[in-house]
Amino acid sequence: MRYLLPILSLFFALTTSAAEDPLATVRALVDGNQFEAAAAGVKSYLKQQPSDPQGRFLYGVILTEQGKTTQAIEIFTALTQEYPELPEPHNNLAVLFATQGDYVRARDALLVSINTHPSYATAHENLGDIYARMAGMAYDKALHLDRKNETAKAKLGLVRNLFSNPLAMPASTATVAAPKTAAVTPPATTTIDTDKIMAAVQAWANAWSQRDVDAYLSFYSTHFKPANGRPRSAWQKQRTRRLRAPAFIEIKLHKPQVTLSGSGEVQVHFIQEYRSDSYKDRIGKRLSLVQEGDRWLISSEYATSR
Repeated sequence: MRYLLPILSLFFALTTSAAEDPLATVRALVDGNQFEAAAAGVKSYLKQQPSDPQGRFLYGVILTEQGKTTQAIEIFTALTQEYPELPEPHNNLAVLFATQGDYVRARDALLVSINTHPSYATAHENLGDIYARMAGMAYDKALHLDRKNETAKAKLGLVRNLFSNPLAMPASTATVAAPKTAAVTPPATTTIDTDKIMAAVQAWANAWSQRDVDAYLSFYSTHFKPANGRPRSAWQKQRTRRLRAPAFIEIKLHKPQVTLSGSGEVQVHFIQEYRSDSYKDRIGKRLSLVQEGDRWLISSEYATSR
């Protein structure tokens, strides 16, 4: 499903300067995605300052990045009890509840966050996303019970269209069976439709920018093999976490070039500009794509020297 709730406002506002911030090194490790080292650093800090809310909050963020949801929930819950006036822990609890599919608890946590801080725009936006998600599930259920219900179908379409990519329903309630895997079929001739290929690549980048996990992963071929021989399951888990963690992501593609590499495979070279709330870079990227059915899908992906 599309990850609806970004983990925003990760750190409380500091009254000290960056040079005086005792957690600056840990924050830098988090920004560099070095979560094991960051966890060790913040735990060392908390041994000296076990009650410090900023250190505990940061530890909760690190645990979230590491996929240790239960522990992160425990930390944010404790912070909401000890510091009920702070909206951020409630918001981050809502994020974690949403990833577990518990939209009722996510909604309730956001309502508390808003009551605590009525001008907290993030919580208002997230609450809207939760309500849309819950509405989509209800319409989907209605359509599952009555497939001829055109009104429910239309409303479900409206909910999905709130987002630039379809809002996928959980597999347990999906009313449309997943399509069968199509065999890889090369183009009939050496002529390639570069516009269609670039449209697919741009749609992939858009899904990444919108942190729409299902849409993003759908652009990868069933034959895709992650770099360095990693298992696809591990790669997919990491990519899901990387899309969900930032408050926002912006992907821009520059100077794309499409070439036919043989056996029906094409390669697209471009400069990829990545920006989020905590990190930015600009790298060369090469995508190899194959045609499966009427779609061009990614079969391999590598960073290049531009």
